[in-house]
Amino acid sequence: ESAAFALRAGGDGLREERIRNGDILLLERGGEVREGETVLVLSREGAAELGRFEETLRQAAEAGEVLVAGLLLGVIRTY
Repeated sequence: ESAAFALRAGGDGLREERIRNGDILLLERGGEVREGETVLVLSREGAAELGRFEETLRQAAEAGEVLVAGLLLGVIRTY
C-alpha cells in the first residue's frame, strides 16, 4: 500500500534537481520505482539522501545496502 509523506530538505546537494535547502519534498512510500526517477534512500547507518534511481543505486538496494524509502512526487518552496 502506498502512502504519501513530506520531508524538509537540508543542504543544497541536489541543485541539478532544482531542490534547495528548506524545500518541502513530497514523497510516496510503497510505489513502484523506475529507472531515472528521484528517490529517497536510507543507508544502514540511517543517513537519508535523495538520488536518481539508476543501476548503481538499484544494485545497492537489491543487496540490502540501502532502502528505497520513497519516490519524489513534488517540491514545495516558500519564499
